[in-house]
Amino acid sequence: MRHIFKSKLSTKITVFIFVFIVLPTVMIMIYLTKVYQKLIAEDVERATQQQVENIADNIENNFNIVYQKLDSYVNRPTVMRLLNENYSKSGTVQEIKASLPELCADTGAINLYLYINSLNSYYMAFGSDVPDEVKRAVEGMKEDQSINSSDFKIVTAPEAHTVFCIKVIKDHQTMVFRGLMIAKLSSVEVAKYIEKSQGTYGDIYVFSDGGMTVYAPLYRERTFRIEDIKLQNESMQFLGGDCVYVKALEDSDLYVAGINERFMESNLGLHFRRIFLLIIVIVTISLLFSCLLIKIILNPLNELTEYIRNTNPDDLRTINKKYQDEETRVLANAYDELVTKVNDNIDKKYKAELALKQAQINSLEYQINPHFVNNTLQLIGSMAADREMFDLYDIVLAFSRNFYYSIKFKGGSYVTLEDELEFLDDYITLQQARYPDKLKFEKDIQPACKDIVVPKIIIQPLIENCFSHAFNNKDGEWRIKVEANISNQILTISVSDNGKGMKNEQIKILDTDLGNPDNTLRTGTSHIGIRNVNARLCLLYGIAHRLRFKSKEEEGTTFYIEIPIDSEASG
Repeated sequence: MRHIFKSKLSTKITVFIFVFIVLPTVMIMIYLTKVYQKLIAEDVERATQQQVENIADNIENNFNIVYQKLDSYVNRPTVMRLLNENYSKSGTVQEIKASLPELCADTGAINLYLYINSLNSYYMAFGSDVPDEVKRAVEGMKEDQSINSSDFKIVTAPEAHTVFCIKVIKDHQTMVFRGLMIAKLSSVEVAKYIEKSQGTYGDIYVFSDGGMTVYAPLYRERTFRIEDIKLQNESMQFLGGDCVYVKALEDSDLYVAGINERFMESNLGLHFRRIFLLIIVIVTISLLFSCLLIKIILNPLNELTEYIRNTNPDDLRTINKKYQDEETRVLANAYDELVTKVNDNIDKKYKAELALKQAQINSLEYQINPHFVNNTLQLIGSMAADREMFDLYDIVLAFSRNFYYSIKFKGGSYVTLEDELEFLDDYITLQQARYPDKLKFEKDIQPACKDIVVPKIIIQPLIENCFSHAFNNKDGEWRIKVEANISNQILTISVSDNGKGMKNEQIKILDTDLGNPDNTLRTGTSHIGIRNVNARLCLLYGIAHRLRFKSKEEEGTTFYIEIPIDSEASG
């Protein structure tokens, strides 16, 4: 594992996998969990609301049944006679007292009370005393100015665990208050209404508007107090993580509240554990995948790195191994090409230095004789001047300077182009003395070119070739032109003549020889000066900057020397 992660690239790959695979996956799972939690909440809200509304409707339906029975009873002739104060006829009161127990059994009430307002009297199914809560309910209904003949009220007495279903009796024409029909129901009867319709969602409570509990399920520990529930009709509340929905019953002071515990750990906690385990599995698989990927990618790279790190700088060798993956293969091939080029450059530099040292040795061996010859030339020049033979003096002086320039090492094998042109002028002076009426020489040199450093005696051999080959047996005027200019950091020197030119076969042979580095170093019997210039250009600047030329038979030849300014040597 340490070997895998010791590379910076492996760290980058690991970070990439974590940032773009693992982290987005975890974020997606968290987001889906949040969405799932929201869906659960919405489902709980809908389910709780639906259950409370169903139970409220069921309770109201059962109360309506009681109301219909009370209404039917009130419309009996005996009751109507009593209400119309005709109770003395046909034993009306006795009939009513006899029928109330039957109605009590039919409605499931504990007791029934009939209140006659004109008589301020109570008639009941059982017993003889009217409970205080019934009297309070009657007084409250008498004071309620909003009731009409069809009003039906549900009033609770929580301290007595009872519910009163009250039917208001009024004259249909005059709307005069006649009395009340009251059914006293036990809270157990309300519990029956709830238990018949209750499903599997949460718990159901019934409260009075005073906050007293009329119905409650078995005790269950909660994270909030029941008193915290706000008795507001059709309100959704969230207390302690539970969902609470409250609805008021019509014509009643009762409220039905549904409490759903679907947010418990039972389902949501299980889902969270599954999500957590899934995240762990994804992270583990991603890490294993990253380790495998890093191993596949980095093993060849590590092998290549170790090979390069252990390579001796003085003994560079190519890898000579074929890698399967493209990236490593490209790097290995690039390294092989680099090593090959470095070795080639070292070989060329070695040959150039060897040739230079050999030239210096040869120069030292013959230094005494040229020195003697140079002194002798100066003596001859002085004698010519003393005898007023000035033409001879100019020739001897030019030859002396030319000879001295060719044997001296002025800081090495490089000179400025200006020095090279001065040497060329002396050489042309000698040739013009030899061919006074034929030779025409011309120079066109950009001023910026004069200070550029060039190899020593690089132009003269090309001009000498004109006299050896181009002008051989040629009649008429001989013209030679030397030009120099700079373009794209390349110094271009051209030497052109109007000589015989070369045939196509000669052009191909010479161009092949100059384009082959081996042939440029070969000693031949023809074009020695051209071969010498080409050999030095190839050694110093590479085959790309070899000597080039163009020639046309009977029109002349032009040679081109190209020297990269960035590669020029200093004298």
